Amino acid sequence: MQVRGLFKYLVLYTLKDSGLHGYGIIQRISELFGGEYTPSPGAIYPTLQLLEDSDLVYSVKEGRKTIYYITEKGLSELESNMDRVEEIMNIIRRKRRVLEELGGYELMSIFKDLMTYYPILNDEKKRMIREAAREFRNNIDRILRGEYRE
Repeated sequence: MQVRGLFKYLVLYTLKDSGLHGYGIIQRISELFGGEYTPSPGAIYPTLQLLEDSDLVYSVKEGRKTIYYITEKGLSELESNMDRVEEIMNIIRRKRRVLEELGGYELMSIFKDLMTYYPILNDEKKRMIREAAREFRNNIDRILRGEYRE
């Protein structure tokens, strides 16, 4: 997914309705991605600084928090790039559908388990897992080609 160049538009999109502090922006983006992607502070704060330097957002200190608001120039920039934001949103929606409808969450759970248990797997178990993965991939290919028989 080519989000890197579009990330600033995603940040502007999260600010279009109300001001948010940095963590609020992180949470809003995470919600857009269904919790599957959460940007790091190391991605958010430099982007906010870039947007502020470009007069696309401004910040107000409220106690210990800094709240970011989109400017008129930022709204104009967002509106003229809504096709790019829609591109991101379509990718997110498509990915969510795949995860929800085709067992993607189960696959992610399997991968998490593999990462957890990898350090203690012996060579035989690694071989068995590779074989199971190849068989799974072949079954998916046959299903997609309409050739799968149980």
